[in-house]
Amino acid sequence: MILDGIEKILSSHPLAKDIDEISVGVLDFNNGNSSKFVFESNGEKFFSKDQSSFYDLASLTKPFTIGLLQFLYPEFVKKNDVSLLLSHRSGIPAWGLLSNYNWRDQISSYPITKSDTLYSDFGAIRAQLEFEKEYNQPLYDSVSCCWNDNIIHWSQVNKDLCLNTGERGYKKIKGDVHDPNAWVIKEKVSHAGLFATLDGLVASLFKLEDEFSFTDYFYQLITQNNQRFIHGWDTVTDKSETLAGHECSDYLIGHLGFTGTSVWVDCQSKLGAIILSNATRDGWYNKKNLNDVRRTIGNYIWKLR
Repeated sequence: MILDGIEKILSSHPLAKDIDEISVGVLDFNNGNSSKFVFESNGEKFFSKDQSSFYDLASLTKPFTIGLLQFLYPEFVKKNDVSLLLSHRSGIPAWGLLSNYNWRDQISSYPITKSDTLYSDFGAIRAQLEFEKEYNQPLYDSVSCCWNDNIIHWSQVNKDLCLNTGERGYKKIKGDVHDPNAWVIKEKVSHAGLFATLDGLVASLFKLEDEFSFTDYFYQLITQNNQRFIHGWDTVTDKSETLAGHECSDYLIGHLGFTGTSVWVDCQSKLGAIILSNATRDGWYNKKNLNDVRRTIGNYIWKLR
């Protein structure tokens, strides 16, 4: 039944000309069941396939790195400066090109000052540096216990199992990270760099539910919080505009990834939606078709509740 609905949405959608593959996961946290669908494109239509590729998660790296600290190091995220960093209210610039040799010094040089919400890659990296300074251990080593084996850093991925996400220096980006700063730094950073399969993300989200009561935890936080970002995760402030689909409840937690990835969990109905693609393959400037699919599939899933 669910497959029929997803196939109907994708059957004649123009997104087929923009991407090589799209994977969709529907998670039911009430009973621990999931439905997983993978489709490849021939440029005109989508066809089912058995296994998903490894996708560049882009900014989905944030909730699966610094966004996990609240479960493993709750005392750390309660610190005022850290709380501001994770809620993107630290006053740190949003973005800029970093260098390989002094990126740490540059990110550490910005004062942390309470500000209005400004989504910031630099703030996410600063949260990582603050954690590693306090605990004297790498962030990735500290949070990877929450990951399935099919979530890995881009430096460790089998490039043959990856999709083309664009071009760099007149060469296709396939198995290398798309984000320019993560590419230049070439270290494990918190704003981008994770790759995963659909199975890897599904298993990891269920693990968070089993070990930390993920949906109940965020339901309470959203009830108590009026900020858009909560501990490194995104929420929905305007259901008419969200790419998650307007049929979602007010208790949605998740994140988007620039390459065409997204994870959303409705903590009220305990339903989850994962959409993974390589939408930056032909450029980053036009995501109309992807965003239409994101909203349409999202609305279809939320109506299942």
